[in-house]
Amino acid sequence: MIVTFYSFKGGVGRSMALVNVGEILADWGYRVILCDWDLEAPGLERYLVDGRKAGGASPEIAGWLARPGLIDLLQEYKETLAKPPELAEPGQPSPEVPSTHQVVGKVTLRRPSSHAVLTSSERRRPGSLSLLTAGRRDGDFYNRYAEVVRAFDWDEFYEKWAGDAYMDFFRLDLAGDPKAGKPGAADIVLIDSRTGVTEQGGVCTHHLADLVVLLSAANELNLEGALWMARALADPRLVEVRDGRPLQILPVPSRIEQTAQKEELVTFRRRFRREFRRYIPAAVGRAEELALRAEIPYMPFYSFTERVVAREPESQREQKLYAAYVALADGIVRCGGASGLLPEINAQGRVVRSSLPSYTETSERPKGLILLGYAAADRSMAEIVAQGMSAAGVQVWADFLAQQAGNPWQDSVLRALEVCTGYVLLLGPGGISPSLRAEIDYALNRQAAQPEFRIVPVELPGGDTQSLGPLAGLYAFPLPSGFSPGSSEATEFFTSLAAELSVPGTDSSPAVDEKVPPYRGLRSFDESQARFFFGRAAEIQELMGRLGQARLGGVRWVQIEGASGVGKSSFVSAGLVPAVRRGWIPGTSKSWIVASCRPGLDPLASLTAALDRPEGMAPSERQARLAASERGLCDLVRAATSGGESFLLVIDQLEELLSLADAGKRAQTDALLATALEDPALPFYLVTTLRSDALDRLTELPRLQGLLNRGAVRHQLRPLSEETLRETMTAPAKLAGLTFESGLAERILRDLRPGP
Repeated sequence: MIVTFYSFKGGVGRSMALVNVGEILADWGYRVILCDWDLEAPGLERYLVDGRKAGGASPEIAGWLARPGLIDLLQEYKETLAKPPELAEPGQPSPEVPSTHQVVGKVTLRRPSSHAVLTSSERRRPGSLSLLTAGRRDGDFYNRYAEVVRAFDWDEFYEKWAGDAYMDFFRLDLAGDPKAGKPGAADIVLIDSRTGVTEQGGVCTHHLADLVVLLSAANELNLEGALWMARALADPRLVEVRDGRPLQILPVPSRIEQTAQKEELVTFRRRFRREFRRYIPAAVGRAEELALRAEIPYMPFYSFTERVVAREPESQREQKLYAAYVALADGIVRCGGASGLLPEINAQGRVVRSSLPSYTETSERPKGLILLGYAAADRSMAEIVAQGMSAAGVQVWADFLAQQAGNPWQDSVLRALEVCTGYVLLLGPGGISPSLRAEIDYALNRQAAQPEFRIVPVELPGGDTQSLGPLAGLYAFPLPSGFSPGSSEATEFFTSLAAELSVPGTDSSPAVDEKVPPYRGLRSFDESQARFFFGRAAEIQELMGRLGQARLGGVRWVQIEGASGVGKSSFVSAGLVPAVRRGWIPGTSKSWIVASCRPGLDPLASLTAALDRPEGMAPSERQARLAASERGLCDLVRAATSGGESFLLVIDQLEELLSLADAGKRAQTDALLATALEDPALPFYLVTTLRSDALDRLTELPRLQGLLNRGAVRHQLRPLSEETLRETMTAPAKLAGLTFESGLAERILRDLRPGP
């Protein structure tokens, strides 16, 4: 679906509305492409960079300006048509067409989607947001850009360069033809159109659009101009020119002052509803409701720099402005759904994709596909890795394999992520390219939507692990240098990699006892209820990776910090501990001894009760060993792990050691734990939970505080987001064979939102 944002005059907040709506649609799970068609006044990329932090000449802005965009596509198309077609020699195969291009008739054209680049996001989301810029404008290219735009003749383009055919190609590549079952690069393309009466504005509204969002400010010039455009777009003759493609119109009042002139505001609203009622699609609802819900207020605070309210944390958003953009996004989705151009949204407010390709699953293979990501320079190593993974029972998706098999996604690696259950990233000497970084961002968004989605970096010989960026917390599997495919070393490596990619609980989870309720109420989760524990999978995987890194030379200690009642105990007992038992700490044994305790008044007695190993040793002897020297815990752990096991000690509510135990027992426990952590040969791992308000008392445990400052893993557990709260409600019910009444989850979430 293509949606063009148009205004008769500038200054009505058109670009700001477009970017905010794009962000919201991506949050809902749609694949969105923003297209900057305001060629005479480009700059949509500035809304995607926080100007308050970056400044006008930031590296991010420079990166966007260096990218080719719309005008480069148009020029390349004309240059391609001006050249004679390249014919293959008799008896020779036709040259291979790269995935960035498509054969159209007798010419090979660049796909417009190949210049659309995925944007970064500070939060993870189920959809994606990409940008097709107006064109390259860095350095000397700015003057060239200006010259090309000034000289571009749109009438000539249509008359002499088959512009109508190219725009059809442009439309189908980006948005596809959903009614014919032909997917495009995006679900929704949002075009930022030139204002006024212009040729390029006509291309955006009359030719390309399925829906025109018509924005108008509250003055006579804007209103009359918007009405004139609405009449032109509603002319039945336009549908004939468009080969029967219907065109919908969504009028929206924008940049409306809210604080003064109440009488004038009421008068404007009445006139707006009266004049535009006839143009509002029935799918949207009553004109009165839309005009009020989607009316975009003027907020002076957001006029300084390009601030995008939909990109801000929920607690910092201007809610009235954000609500207007949400209403506009909802109107667009309603129009697209009614016309069959958009996937449906479920009761949880997320996109439902019912026509994804499916793959045969066997008991010998992990569920689903694994996408292999790599830089172009590492293609040969990627092929070796793909072969090794396949031999280990992993179904691999890679672009070079897809081209051989005629996979329909060969034009877009990102689409493959929608059906894959994991992502393996190869880190070569060249680091991470911009396209690979976009792939990583999309994989992170995918993981946010489905926490069981696995992301595993693999370090190639000479690889640059410093460039992991947002994956810095994950353990990178080092590929042995110089190994030969098929060797025992290679088999061992790929078997370990396959185990890391498996999704525990997907196929082998025990059946749910119908007598056991899926909710814990006010009680914390323990390990036996791990299957009902949702909402923290991404955090758990990150911590497992960081512990894997610590195994190679760091401090093998994770401290979970957070406010009282945030869920620290449940996170450890039903999240971290089951993950450890499954072998999720890279490079460790899957045979674990787990001991848990709370310090209480006598931490040594609590440790003794938890340490029920080695077998055959009386509790009194264990306590005596602990009290005998600071190596007492080391001795007990070494005896307990003589069979090659690893040992995890969980101390919940570490603040009890600070508030309940006397100074002598505090010092003794501090020495025991620190000595065990400082022994590099001891397979000992420590997990503690601590209330945030007790952090300043850690000075009373000087040796542990020293280790904490020298590299122990500290994780701040924060309250769940609204999206993960929804998951914690609906996922346990689904696991127990129950379903939520339509709208119930949203109603509960609404009740939980802060407010009067």
